[in-house]
Amino acid sequence: MRQMMVRVHRWVGLAAGLYLGMLGLSGAGVVLAPYLFALERGIPAQPAERADAAYVSPDTWLQKAEARFGRLPPIESFNAPLATPMRIGAPTMQYSTMRDGEFATGVVVVEPYTGAPLAHFIAQDGWSLVPLTLHMGFFLPYTVMWSVLVLLAWVLSGLAVSGVVAWWPRRRRVRAPRAGGVRGTAGRARHLHGALGAWTALPLVALALSGLLMSDKALARSVALRLGATRSDITAPGCSAHTVTPGQVLATARSVLPGTELGTLDVPADSIGVYRVTLRRRGSTMPVRGAGVVTISTCGTVLGVVRPERAAAGDWLLAGLVDVHSGRIAGWTGELLVFVSGVALVMLPALGLLSWGGRIRERRLRTRDRGGQPSG
Repeated sequence: MRQMMVRVHRWVGLAAGLYLGMLGLSGAGVVLAPYLFALERGIPAQPAERADAAYVSPDTWLQKAEARFGRLPPIESFNAPLATPMRIGAPTMQYSTMRDGEFATGVVVVEPYTGAPLAHFIAQDGWSLVPLTLHMGFFLPYTVMWSVLVLLAWVLSGLAVSGVVAWWPRRRRVRAPRAGGVRGTAGRARHLHGALGAWTALPLVALALSGLLMSDKALARSVALRLGATRSDITAPGCSAHTVTPGQVLATARSVLPGTELGTLDVPADSIGVYRVTLRRRGSTMPVRGAGVVTISTCGTVLGVVRPERAAAGDWLLAGLVDVHSGRIAGWTGELLVFVSGVALVMLPALGLLSWGGRIRERRLRTRDRGGQPSG
């Protein structure tokens, strides 16, 4: 069994190594995204939050943005700083648009306490968000990128587990590689590959599984329900009109959970849908999302509430996926660990390829030596 896992690890790693390396490099870049975005747009990477004041109404955000930038497409979500995978360090409004025949994301950045618009752009056009675009689909068409991410998440999880299985019996009896030539280089690469893989296996599995659940929303909901999630999908809230604005929805949600602030507010596309508002403790952006969730109909009726103190394990799972995957659930220490894991994911395929290539050359040398070829 172990030998089979070693072979699977080797050949799957060789086949997927390039993609995994790009995934790790872009993931490390995503950790730096707020700082790159601040450098490109001149917007603070870590905005100051106030515990003594609330954000102005999202309706004000929209009114002031349209006064400056003109009519905007329908806004799909209002987001707190760093609350989306884009990791923009300021509150945003987002909408979908088409660019060159593909879906793209329009972003309006605002100052939350006054509603003043700071920037308006298409996310895919900025160089600071290139790592995110690469990380979320390698510039592939929108229709296939989620399937690719799900596949890579399963591959990375399997490689991490099979790598530990292959490394474990050798952990106490590792001999130093022979010095000199190809043999020493290949041996050092193999030992470094094993050590680096062993030390980063756990965070890589956490990143793979959280990325898997972020990419496969149906699987995430299924897992959350098995863990006891209290929220449910409401397809028919009994409201045939759309009579409330996002600002009124946020005000209602705040009244249900006092002392909280906007995390994300998802806007329904029509009157059949519902508003879902995630709320976080006022004055804090860490973790980005909270377990407080209020579901409100398009008529303004509160349909469901998940209070942080009563949240089940499934609720915490859905609320914390972005924070786990970005590392922000553990503050700057977690982000540093994610960054290091991303760099390791670049190095592991490179070291594995170097080790494999060296072993092939060693076998050729041994075959030549056994063939009795004259020396000198």
